[in-house]
Amino acid sequence: MGKKRIPLSSLGVAALCQLQSEGVNVTKELTEKGRPDLVNYTPHKEEKTNKYHVAAAEDRTYDGITFDSKSEMSSYQLLRKYNIDFEYHPIYELQPEFVAPDGKKIRPISYEGDFLIKRPEGNLLVDTKGMETDIFKMKRKMLLYKHGVVIHCMRSLKLLTLFLFENKLLKPETVRSY
Repeated sequence: MGKKRIPLSSLGVAALCQLQSEGVNVTKELTEKGRPDLVNYTPHKEEKTNKYHVAAAEDRTYDGITFDSKSEMSSYQLLRKYNIDFEYHPIYELQPEFVAPDGKKIRPISYEGDFLIKRPEGNLLVDTKGMETDIFKMKRKMLLYKHGVVIHCMRSLKLLTLFLFENKLLKPETVRSY
């Protein structure tokens, strides 16, 4: 059986670029078929993103920590800048691991906050959230029920600064300069 010839003009841009990189001269046929726009096309490298379409981790790394978001990183930097005592990513168990009646092992359910700010009057759990998902809302209720802990959601650095001021962790001049 003979090989079937596929016209270059029917190939996609990536295939044409691959042929060009392998030394195949595609210029003549593409120009004749009215597709000169594909002759010198170089595909741009797509930026890697995560499931939330957030850019690669390089721009979310500070102090050797890769943060879940830029907002979380900025919050971390603010807490460090003002020497506020905190624990990064505290974990609370909401439901322990158990074995179901059918013998299946059921994994535990836990909640991992962003920052547990420590203070003599009582600790504050802060979470930097752009959007509250249904799972987050459910875990917030479970955390309050089981541990009596309230999650304080911060959507911006400005709100976190005001929150810290209201809880007497920052001085008034700090808030004015922000």
